[in-house]
Amino acid sequence: MNAPDPFRDWDAAYVLGMLSAEERRAYEDHLTECPPCAAAVGELAGMPGILSRLSADEATALLGDAEAARALADADLAG
Repeated sequence: MNAPDPFRDWDAAYVLGMLSAEERRAYEDHLTECPPCAAAVGELAGMPGILSRLSADEATALLGDAEAARALADADLAG
C-alpha cells in the first residue's frame, strides 16, 4: 500500500503564493513527479486572477459566513 502524498493539499497554497520559498521549491520538485498534483495546480491556476476581480463586498457575499466576512473586512482595512 502506498503512503499518502504529503503534498496533496498544497495546490491552493501554491497557486495563491502562500508557501515559503523552501516549501515552494519542494512542491515544484514534487510537481515534476506527480501528475495528480500537477493537474490540481492546473485546475486552480486561474483562481488568483478571478479572485482579484472581486470587490470586498462581492467576496464577502460569496463567503456567506458572518464571521468569515468580518475577518475579510478586517483584513481589507488592515491591508
